[in-house]
Amino acid sequence: MSFTLLYVANSLVWTLWVWHGLRRKFINPNAPLVHRSFSYLFTLCFEVFLLGFASNGSDDEFVLFAVAFINLLFFSLLIAALQPTSQAMADWARFRHTQPKRQRTSKWQDWLFSNQSPPLVAIAANLALALGTAYTWVNLAGFVDSVEIMASYLACASLILVYAAVSQMIFVSAVRRPSLWAAITIVMMVGIPLFTLAVLYSTGNALAAARIQLIAAPWIIGFDTSVGLGLRLFSLLGQWSALVVFTGIGARQLKRLGASQSQAALSGRGNLSRV
Repeated sequence: MSFTLLYVANSLVWTLWVWHGLRRKFINPNAPLVHRSFSYLFTLCFEVFLLGFASNGSDDEFVLFAVAFINLLFFSLLIAALQPTSQAMADWARFRHTQPKRQRTSKWQDWLFSNQSPPLVAIAANLALALGTAYTWVNLAGFVDSVEIMASYLACASLILVYAAVSQMIFVSAVRRPSLWAAITIVMMVGIPLFTLAVLYSTGNALAAARIQLIAAPWIIGFDTSVGLGLRLFSLLGQWSALVVFTGIGARQLKRLGASQSQAALSGRGNLSRV
């Protein structure tokens, strides 16, 4: 009976989320698939269900690996589901640029809840929810190496943020079909390290392979207890450095885009006033 109730509840929850996405796309095809305010509840639902299934696993290392990898897939889809169009972000940047400072809403409020602003901060907030849920699960499950496990999950979260920063940078660039280019780029960022690892392991260069794994594919070796905490911190440093670079490039492009849109709008008004 309890299994039937759990199955019905699970089906109902995910049916409602699918309906939410379909309804948003029907009303406005250019809108993000998931409303940003609802994305936090969406992530929390996913993590609770995922960790509930993971708690029934017997092989701890495989369970930890599976949770990290499934979260990587989930957040890759969430990045796409929260990504506004290039025009929507340009309109948001122009509005922020031309609106008087006293009338502006907080940037944090826009980044967390506006469906037109860049989604990187919202992705980070969703990752924080996932990490908090994972931390609770790891402590309740009684894993011995809880510090190393959470360091590995933090490395996975940092890598997902790098993917989100790259996607955001592409969407504010002057490229056609940015969604296609963002998808191709992220697939390459996932696939190329895996190909490199296969080559390194085939040549017997295990140390270089371990470092690349922790930086670009931490879900593979991140839960190997033989890997020290120092190497894990090294991987985080590499990911955070990449995150700062990609975020800075995207922020400059977005600022330039907002300024150019504002100048175009003002020049258009000036031309109309002289007619």
